Amino acid sequence: MILNKKKYSMSLVVLAVVALTMSGCGVVNTLRAKDNLNEGVREFNKGKYDLARAKFERALELSPDMINAQKFHARTLNAQFDTTLKKGLGMETIEAFEKMIREHPDDYKMIDESLAFITKVYEKMAENTPDEENQSPEYLEKVRDDYRQKQRDTLLRRAENANKSGDKEIEAAVYHALGASYWNESYYTHSERYVRYNRPITPDVAEKMRPLVLKGHEYIQKSIQIKADQPDVWIFERLLLYEDLKIETDPARKKEIEARIKDVSASYDKYRLQQQQQAEKSGATDTSK
Repeated sequence: MILNKKKYSMSLVVLAVVALTMSGCGVVNTLRAKDNLNEGVREFNKGKYDLARAKFERALELSPDMINAQKFHARTLNAQFDTTLKKGLGMETIEAFEKMIREHPDDYKMIDESLAFITKVYEKMAENTPDEENQSPEYLEKVRDDYRQKQRDTLLRRAENANKSGDKEIEAAVYHALGASYWNESYYTHSERYVRYNRPITPDVAEKMRPLVLKGHEYIQKSIQIKADQPDVWIFERLLLYEDLKIETDPARKKEIEARIKDVSASYDKYRLQQQQQAEKSGATDTSK
């Protein structure tokens, strides 16, 4: 009996030592991870992204849940993508931010920042089609369309996240960006070349523009419903109406669009004046301090 008690006591001691050792390893790994994180930040600030990436990856090996290491690792990948526009780096960047979103579903601020980075990656991939230069024009256009749609899907996710967090300013700004993206495609992809040479837009091009303009209006109106006092949003509503005017063939409908343009211009002038008055008032307040 005494022997059994001794064995039991010895087992407790062994377990305690193991527990302390494991706890100590955890503390040591955390400290090492923080050291690598700090060294990585220094390299990142110097623009030495390869060295910074290695440091952040080592920090994550030692402490996978370290959120600051996750953030800097993702931003380093993004910086490398910005300088190279390589498709592989773009996809790595997206996955790094998506991983943070999956692991921290209630951190609305971090999710918004991550989705903003992802949106920019898709935008740059749509504009530059990295690693795709030797493909046919038709293939490249398909790739660009795919990236544009992914960019817009990400913007919609960002708007939903802003709605959940109650940040109406970001939600309105994101819908504004969505509407602007549809005007951008309608104008620069289709109508600009006709306007430049003062030629009427052909029916086949008008058919391509129509759904883009419709979507643009949809999202601009959502932005206006949330926050109408932003002058820039009225600019894009007016630009979209001009796109409507280019493809409309019914004279009566053209007059309606022209009347709507005047109303939208008046709203722009109203909110622009309010913005200027607020800026002047704020400047006067600052001067008096």
